[in-house]
Amino acid sequence: MKLIRVTTTRNINLAASDMLQKYPDTDYIRKIKRLNRCAIQYFDEGKLVGFAVLSKKNRFLKLNMLCVHEAYQRKGIASTILKVILEMLFDDFNPTDTLYTVCTTKFNTDNYQSFLVKHGFQLTTIKSNGELVFTYAKSI
Repeated sequence: MKLIRVTTTRNINLAASDMLQKYPDTDYIRKIKRLNRCAIQYFDEGKLVGFAVLSKKNRFLKLNMLCVHEAYQRKGIASTILKVILEMLFDDFNPTDTLYTVCTTKFNTDNYQSFLVKHGFQLTTIKSNGELVFTYAKSI
């Protein structure tokens, strides 16, 4: 059985998740949990196999993290999570104009960037603030 649940990052044991074992920025994972962001979880047969972490500022919603367990990738889970996020944004009670995400160059994000383009995100900025960062945005 597939299940989507909306919760917060404090309710997910990110440090113990085998989805994040290869994630190179452990400080970022701790920061997201500490800040208690909104999280969309995807379960398959009771196992957490994917999640997204969101934060909002003014009329912008940031997709801080979108993660799918390696064994479940390329099965539409990330697309399903993104669809749930977009459906939440179309709610009249959630005034948001733009959904955006940032891709670092500290590690390989090519698959993620391809996924974003496939789902209508556009490269909006390339910034250098000590490092090269790509920002992708999708107007709502």
